[in-house]
Amino acid sequence: MATANAKVGTLLIWLIALLYAPVATAQLSFQTDSVAPQRFVAAHGRKAIVMGYASSGLELWAYPLQLITGYELGFRSAGDTTETTGSVLLRRVTYEPEAITRTYIGPDFIVRERLFVPLNEAAIFLSYTVECRHTIDIVVHFTPVLDLMWPASLGGQSTQWNPAASAYILSEATHKYSAWIGAPQLISHDEVFNSAQPETSGKRLAFAVRAGGNSDRSVTVVVARSDDGSSTVPARMRDLLGSQASFETEARSHYAELLGNTLRIETPDKAVNQQLAWAQIALDQAWVCNPVLGCGLVAGYGPSRDARRPQYAWFFAGDALIAIEALVHAGDYDRAREALTFIAKYQDAGTGMIWHELSQSADPADWATRYPYMFVHVDITFHYLTAVERYVSASGDTSFLQQHWPGIEAAYHYCGSLINAEDGLPRIPSTKEGGDEQNRLSDDLGLSASWVAASAAFARLAQLSGHAAQAGEAMRLSEKASRATALRYWDDRRQSWIDGYNESGHAFSRRSDDGVHLVNILDQRRSDVVLDQLASSDFESDWGTRGVAAGSSQYDPASYASGSVSAVGTSGIASAFWLNHRPVTAYSIWSGLLPWGALDSMGHMHELLTGDFYHQQVESVPEQTWSSAALLSSAIEGLLGLEREAQGNALKFSPHLPANWDRISVTNVKVSGGTVGMTLTRVPLGLQLETENSGSPVGLLWAPEIPLGAHLSGAELGGKSINVRPEEHAQDSHAILNLKVPHGKSHCLIRYEGGVLITAGGAAPLVGEPSKQIKITSVAYKPASLVVDADVSRDAPNSTIELRTGQKVLKVRGAKPTLVSSGLYDLVVDPAGNTGPSASQYRHTEIVVDFVAR
Repeated sequence: MATANAKVGTLLIWLIALLYAPVATAQLSFQTDSVAPQRFVAAHGRKAIVMGYASSGLELWAYPLQLITGYELGFRSAGDTTETTGSVLLRRVTYEPEAITRTYIGPDFIVRERLFVPLNEAAIFLSYTVECRHTIDIVVHFTPVLDLMWPASLGGQSTQWNPAASAYILSEATHKYSAWIGAPQLISHDEVFNSAQPETSGKRLAFAVRAGGNSDRSVTVVVARSDDGSSTVPARMRDLLGSQASFETEARSHYAELLGNTLRIETPDKAVNQQLAWAQIALDQAWVCNPVLGCGLVAGYGPSRDARRPQYAWFFAGDALIAIEALVHAGDYDRAREALTFIAKYQDAGTGMIWHELSQSADPADWATRYPYMFVHVDITFHYLTAVERYVSASGDTSFLQQHWPGIEAAYHYCGSLINAEDGLPRIPSTKEGGDEQNRLSDDLGLSASWVAASAAFARLAQLSGHAAQAGEAMRLSEKASRATALRYWDDRRQSWIDGYNESGHAFSRRSDDGVHLVNILDQRRSDVVLDQLASSDFESDWGTRGVAAGSSQYDPASYASGSVSAVGTSGIASAFWLNHRPVTAYSIWSGLLPWGALDSMGHMHELLTGDFYHQQVESVPEQTWSSAALLSSAIEGLLGLEREAQGNALKFSPHLPANWDRISVTNVKVSGGTVGMTLTRVPLGLQLETENSGSPVGLLWAPEIPLGAHLSGAELGGKSINVRPEEHAQDSHAILNLKVPHGKSHCLIRYEGGVLITAGGAAPLVGEPSKQIKITSVAYKPASLVVDADVSRDAPNSTIELRTGQKVLKVRGAKPTLVSSGLYDLVVDPAGNTGPSASQYRHTEIVVDFVAR
């Protein structure tokens, strides 16, 4: 009976997802008519992908093989001989989680091309719908490849036309791999010649299909990997085409279920909601199943560069660990466990080291022994320990811990083998690399900070697994490393950090954003110095944080690692500002990443942007998994302040509601026996929290941000008074409540008086624009005044800070106040009076708002 009930429950879930899917995916749809020359598209499956740019054609993969490259279209009216290149007629691209639609507009016809890859098939559908009074011939040009992902390679490829299948059959000499491309409605095709004349035996081929007019308006080209030989292709094509509709339904239902069952964040800002949802979609689309290696997370997607190496559709353990943290934050514990298991599967059994990168053709290329890339980055093993601890603590999956304890212990011992006995900090062997691939260092700040975190994480894991002695030892090592890191990487004379030390033992300082690793390792005063510098216009652009300060002698805004803006680095810095109670600066930094989702591959995020103007860096990959993952993690741990501790079935919810938002909700928070949903709403002189708990009672530390300087006047739960206490910080205020959230619905209210809320920002930058928005570096509040330090651009005469307060403004220095509505002011900053170097685009200023004393 239990099994039957489970089947019924599964069926109901599937039916609900099926009904909900079209609505859910429609809300996520992106459309753009900015299509050329650089607009990346990718339709993803777990076993195949079609991707590329219109300017260079699409490439089609069935992992680990590249099947086709240079897939391009031409259009002509039936009977004509001259065709028009498709990229010239491309006018619109529509992105949905399950498919991409490209719209071509000719003089008297419209063709809609739908790129779709089933979730679990090594096949690709390219469907064309024609709207025209007469028929249109769609000419497909392509180059057959059938070769393994770099660095492996096959020889002896050949292409033959198979009339029974109405397809070209691609094969190679060993007969291990084959594939095909074709369509039942195909009307003409190029012959494949075995000619002595080189110009007639080239690999570029073409065929034509016809649609429109009074005939069929739709036609589908199918590309698939098929290792069973050419005789099975006709039946396989019929089967695939007959299942196409069900494949699409499955994909839509999958994405609806994904968003319906994992953490969901809803805010008043639709752009925020959409981008956070797409971050989860990007994580899901990074899950790839290789027929030899198994299923794991790849680092991203971009066009092939040299010799069949799609960027970054390999398995990268370091990138996957960042993605796993986002999966844990989002409550997708099953996928996080699978991803960690995949990483552990290829751990170096001899040393305990965690690997760096694994090509999808690793098995035939004997990757681990013949190529130097797999075990080169020592920093990844440190990150592995931290990621495992976060997963186990949040999920409560101690069975994973017990099962993988030998490997976890081996990873810890590998990290320990790199530790210098004198200062307790790691050193990078001469044959290995740390996190900085561009500079040869013996040790670096990021790696040492990782050891502080990794040894503490291992201590927690050892405690949970019953290894108390190892836990105590690891915690002592972490504390020693923390003290040593503060001494080794901070320069009191310069009031700045040291990035690392070269092989000669000399300090290497370039003012990178690695200084964030020292925050909370240093004392409060020095940590504030670091944060003040990172908040300045020297580091902050309108689209994120530069990896190296603009004022550094080593700053190069167009380089990969010496001044470009990284989404993963920016997200980490935004989190640091939230966790250190600087929410105004944090949200300004984090929200600068939101426009990235419309810059190239809609919904997805690039790897890097340049540091001086808003556009992608030349080496950047258009769909970088860790960029989307880091954006999501930062929102959950910083904006929401949401943490789960499974061992005690406890939650912490410390949200930082931006001043111009009146509510935020989070649903599907995993707890023992079910989920919790929480909705936070601003009400007059207070905050209201409504919860709905489908599981057992859960402990909740609710610590919302309240207006800076506000006075708490009480709290109640279910209409009854409860204890609430204030927690004051230099740049924000919180109310602290310890609650027991019961099963079902509950209601809690915090009341306060006075205080101020501010926000800053502006319109999203346009491509090619420099940074112009105001940068708030610090905020201080006293009972009768508010002091805001900020960097203001000389090119933005209307830099504005929005001030919300119930207090009456007496006067303002450094800005011109305008009363917008009751309790709402715009403070317009005039950059002309700013102090600072005249050569700087930005100048520092101070805005002081005096209030009528209460």
